[in-house]
Amino acid sequence: MLEKKIHLWGLLIGLLVVVSCSDDNSVEDQEVSITVTTEDMSFSIKENPEEGALIGMVTGSTNQGKVKFSIISQSITDAFTIEESTGKIYVKNKTIYDYEVTTTITGVVKVANGTAQKESKINIQIKDEEEVFSGEVNLKTQEEVDAFAANKYNTIAGNLHIGYTEEGDKITDIAALSSLKTITGNLQVVKNDALKTLEGLQNVTTVKVCVVYDNAMLEDISALANLNSIESIRVSSNPLLTNVNCFSKITSLRGFIEIGSNSALIDLQGLHNITTTGRSVQVFGNPQLKNLKGLEGLKEIDRLLVNSNQSMMSLEGIENLETIEEGIQIWSNENLLEIDALNKITSLTYVDINENPALNSLNGLRNVTTLSAFSKESTVVNIRKNPSLPNLEGLHNVTQINGKVVIEQNEKLEKIDGFGKVISVSGLEIGENPALYSLSGLSKLEEVTETLIIDRNTSLQSLDGLNRLTTVGKAVYIQYNDQLSDFCGVTTLAANNFPSDHIITANQFDPSLDDLKNGNCSM
Repeated sequence: MLEKKIHLWGLLIGLLVVVSCSDDNSVEDQEVSITVTTEDMSFSIKENPEEGALIGMVTGSTNQGKVKFSIISQSITDAFTIEESTGKIYVKNKTIYDYEVTTTITGVVKVANGTAQKESKINIQIKDEEEVFSGEVNLKTQEEVDAFAANKYNTIAGNLHIGYTEEGDKITDIAALSSLKTITGNLQVVKNDALKTLEGLQNVTTVKVCVVYDNAMLEDISALANLNSIESIRVSSNPLLTNVNCFSKITSLRGFIEIGSNSALIDLQGLHNITTTGRSVQVFGNPQLKNLKGLEGLKEIDRLLVNSNQSMMSLEGIENLETIEEGIQIWSNENLLEIDALNKITSLTYVDINENPALNSLNGLRNVTTLSAFSKESTVVNIRKNPSLPNLEGLHNVTQINGKVVIEQNEKLEKIDGFGKVISVSGLEIGENPALYSLSGLSKLEEVTETLIIDRNTSLQSLDGLNRLTTVGKAVYIQYNDQLSDFCGVTTLAANNFPSDHIITANQFDPSLDDLKNGNCSM
């Protein structure tokens, strides 16, 4: 019996041992594994920091214990260090943090707890810190360019002049000026005989007046393509320059456009987004320009001057121009045939069309109704030395002229037929038009407030057309008109307000004032 009890206790003890071992194995099987978490990080820091400056902190965590941080790689050696226990990143070599040299630093950080680890990719953006030079900057030699560029200024609070003196080292390269972004005054690139491009100014976005003038070897100004804030543009006397495409971001100007004497310039593309100018648009002395294509965006300007462009045949390109606050000057364009692109203009303060040997039509002015100068003494219409112009029909809708009209030395002009609706002018000068035979286009004219001059029109035979003229305020000069024999057109004037200051001489017939008053007005 005793043996049987001992046996049962033995079995019980054995069973307890087995159960206890089984429980121990279950705890081991259920032991939690170590994990690490982190994420990719982005930071920013201003350029030129101090060594040891804090950049940021990499985040990392673990489910047991603590993590440690270490650098696996960085895109620029010695750019940063990391604190092992916190993940804080610090500047190591401060010279690396120069925005003009480097804008981004990248790296990989290890976050670990024992053998458990994760990687965090980091990105450090270097922010540009504005460096301002206050005052005028005059760079006359290559040495001066390089010395100024070494300061890496972002802004010049004043004017920048780039141009050499004869005594100095000629400027050949301004690439080192690439840190510049803003010039609060004028940018002037003037009289550089060796400079071929403006590379170095590609980051400039703001200037007041941009002047590129008299640069004998300059071929390319495309570096100015980021300009978006500017008041005026002057590009003149650059014989190798073929385009002005760099100005395409400009939409309006408070000042002027001047494109002149660029002998290789073939078009004005690049100015096409400009819609308004506060002052004049001047295009002159560009022998390769055939038209004004590139100015299609213009709607409103102050004045238009188109002078001495040898190949220009039309003003094509300014068809959208609706307003010219002042006037137009079109001079010495050897092959200009017509000015039809001005057809949306309705009023002007002056029309000055002079020495265009091929011009045969003024129809581009057909919608102009008002010509009003700033003062009555000013010349509001000046049409001179256009030897192919047969008539003035393009002015036929003008109803009001406040100022003086001058029609002179137009070899083929046969009729003054563009002023049929005009009642009054301040002055009228018609001279040296050898083919002119009729003044019938002046049939509604009643008043000349200053002086009337009809002089040296060798084909003119009659003053018919002036029949309604009743007043001339200052003087009348009718002289040297070889075939003029009929003055009956001014008998109404003679009977009313014919001025005491008058000369009638060297015509085929020279009546006195009494003759005119008595009806003795023709041969």
